[in-house]
Parts: sequence; C-alpha cells; structure tokens
Amino acid sequence: MIESITVYNYKKIQEKNFNFKRTNLLIGENNSGKSTLLQLINDMFNYFENGKLNYFSKDKEKKTRFKVKFKEQEELNLEFNEKGVLINYESDLEYLKIKKILESNNVIFIDSENIDYTNVVSKIVGSYFYKKIDEDKELNEAYEKLNKAYQNSIFDVSTNFLKEDIFLFDNKDVILKNLNLSSSSDISKSYKVVKPKIPDHESIDQMGSGTKKSIVYSLLCMQENLHKTTLIVDEIENNLSLNKVESIITKIFASKYEQIFISSHSPIVMNIIINLKFDETELIFLNDKSDSKNQELINSILLDSFSLASSFGPKYFVFVEGNEDMNIYKHILNIFCENIDENKKKKVFFIPLNGADNFERVLKRNQELLTSKIPILKILDGDKSHKKYTKPEINETVYCLKRKCIEFYLDFSKPEIEKLIKNKLKLQKAILNQTQEATNSIIDKKACSNILLDEILNDRNNQLVNEIEEIFFNFLK
Repeated sequence: MIESITVYNYKKIQEKNFNFKRTNLLIGENNSGKSTLLQLINDMFNYFENGKLNYFSKDKEKKTRFKVKFKEQEELNLEFNEKGVLINYESDLEYLKIKKILESNNVIFIDSENIDYTNVVSKIVGSYFYKKIDEDKELNEAYEKLNKAYQNSIFDVSTNFLKEDIFLFDNKDVILKNLNLSSSSDISKSYKVVKPKIPDHESIDQMGSGTKKSIVYSLLCMQENLHKTTLIVDEIENNLSLNKVESIITKIFASKYEQIFISSHSPIVMNIIINLKFDETELIFLNDKSDSKNQELINSILLDSFSLASSFGPKYFVFVEGNEDMNIYKHILNIFCENIDENKKKKVFFIPLNGADNFERVLKRNQELLTSKIPILKILDGDKSHKKYTKPEINETVYCLKRKCIEFYLDFSKPEIEKLIKNKLKLQKAILNQTQEATNSIIDKKACSNILLDEILNDRNNQLVNEIEEIFFNFLK
C-alpha cells in the first residue's frame, strides 16, 4: 500500500506531496490534475511491464522524480529521463529491489474514457486474470484453470448481488454458453451475459455505456484474492445513475482491495464515500484554491443534512436568512434530488427569515409546530451579520426538547469555513442566468392550492415577517 508520494516535474504537477490511506478520494475541477495523479500511480505499477513511464513535462530540462513510501518499506527514489526511462539507480540490486516492490502489486485502472471500447471487459479481465506465460503448454493449462475459477466466481456474484441491480446475469446456462475464456478475444462476448437475448448479428457497440460499466464493476467485485491489488477508478459516476453508483461503491469497499483510488466531480459521490469509510478515507483536493475545498465540504454537509431530514418524514422545513440564501440552498437541493427522487423536492418548504428572533416567534406562535415531529433544518451561512441570527445553544436545546424531534442546526460562521461568503457570491453569479428556475416555488401546489406563495418565493426583496408567518400558519392549518 502506498503511504505517500512526492511528485516533481510530472506533467502539470511541478512539486507536490500526497498522503494516502486505504481508500482515497480525489476531488477537483476539470484540468485540476485528478487523472494525471491516477495515471501516474497506474504507470508506476506497470512500469516494468511497459518499459517506460507515460511521460511528458512542461520543463524538459528538469528530470521527473518521485519519492514513494510503501507501507513497511523504505522510501523509493525514482528518477526518469525525458523518454520516461528509469535512470540513476545506484546499483543493479537497487534496481531489482524497486522492480520487486512495484511488481508485487496488481493494479486495475478504469479511466474515464475507455468505457466505450468494445474490448473493455477483455481489458479488465486480462489485466487481472492473465499473467505473462512464455510456453504454449503453460498457457493452455492456465486458461483452463482460469476458465473454471472465473465461472465459479461469477456464479457466486450473480447469486449474491442480483437483487442489488449491479449484476444482471440471468442464470448459469446463459453464463456457460456465453463465457468462454479459451482466448482473450472471446472475453468481449461476455457482454451477452447482461443481454442474453441480443441477436448474434447485433453489434456489442449498440449496448449502453451504463450496461458495459455494470459488467466491468461486477468483474472488479467478484474475486476474494485482492489483498495485493490496487484499484484505480477515474470519475466513477460516469454513465451510471447515482443510486447505482452508491451500490457499486459499497460493494467495492466491501471487497478486500489493498488500496482504492477514486476520483469524482460530484459532491454526492464524496458524501457517499465519507459516510461509508470516513475514518479510512483520505480526501485529496487537487484545486489550488482553498475556496473550492471549503465549498465542496459545505455542499457535502448540506446534502447529507437534506438526506437525513428527508428520512424523518414526508416533509421538512428549511429556515434560511433570506431570499438570496434560499435560492442558493434550493440550487444545492436540486443537485441532491436530480437523480434520486424527484418527489422529494416537492416536500421541502423553504422559509426565508430576517433574523433568529423571527424563527423564535414562528415557533412560539405555533403550538402545532412545537409539538409536531416535522424536521427543521436551520442554516446560518457565516456572513458579516451572522451574530444577529445566532442565539445561545440553550435556546436551540429548549426548542428541540419541546418539539420532541431532531433539529438540524448548521452554523457556517465558524472560522474554518469563513470563506463561504466568497463562495456564496461565486455561486450566486453562476446561477444568475438561472434566476427564474432557482426562484420557482418547489412547494407542492396541490397540497397548498389555497395558499399563494409564488409571489413571496419569487420576490427577491425582503418580505415582511408577518406575511411569511401568516402563510406558514395557514399551511399548517
């Protein structure tokens, strides 16, 4: 397992240190270097098979160097020339030591683009099951053993995981008919396993990318002997629904991989991984600006809170500081609801406030809310006026006790995320052209047919507190 790597002059990474755990999540915008780092790790493990590093550099006068620390091993110093060939090792013994360490680990790399190749299954199976065998006799014996092991494993996988809608195998007869590992070219025919009724003359290219990727992940999860295998997946959410992504990530984490590297653009994917393996996961932010890191963390907290609140009942209320904030958080909520459950966002009620005193008055004047179990998510975002929204913790505790239900209280005014103010302004500008969509009411109009909330929710100016309360109380009645 790699504990750390320091990179000098490799592609766009000029000098940077990365620390790793068993599970590693790379987060960053496009062109931030996520794929570069993953490609580097893959090339490093495959160096002695391929003969050179996939190399290019902005500064060719400087050598590309890595300092790599493996668990329970001395740090390796690797230096390459402009052709990507390893140079400047002190002795043949050192060269053999480096070779032994790197070759002792298998690596499976799923990049973000090759999923559409027709031989992707062949590539994945080949990279894991096949080793270099020199003689024909050994080759035939190896294929025979692999064919048997592969079939036995795939039976177990299809039985155990069929209900989880990751693996789509129908029955043993179909598998026996379609999976034949007598040659690597035949492996691509295993696509028929997911669609056994597909005509022989129909091209495999016509199958959807999501179906192909499901097959790939079934192969990744089906073996138990993975203790020296490193899994690298670039942009894991590509081609898949978020529900399926969560199931696949869960299964991958349950497998016994030596180490896992995953990259993603999605705050939802980050949230899934953090919830599953927070203690074992290293979050690696490739963006240069800390603002982006803070925004990702905040988005993750918000998405997690929205999800948790929705699990407590059919509806919940979100109190925010004003209409501007309401638009921001509704935008984030739309991300949460986009591919999960469209009906959820119809049951979320945003109430813009002008101060914490308004929140108190709403609760005090409405006994039904005080005694009900409707979840409340209260969001303070840490701008310069946050003090007037913040009340002593005892007040929040009292309300929680009176209401006898959970109350989510997110105060983003803490020093470590003070830069949320700048991020919020950036997000406001980003959705400026979507103002109409962002300010549309997401309240179920059938349930509130007699309540005219559109004017208030679409009005970007501050509304009088009594108007908001009146509408709020009418709805509860």
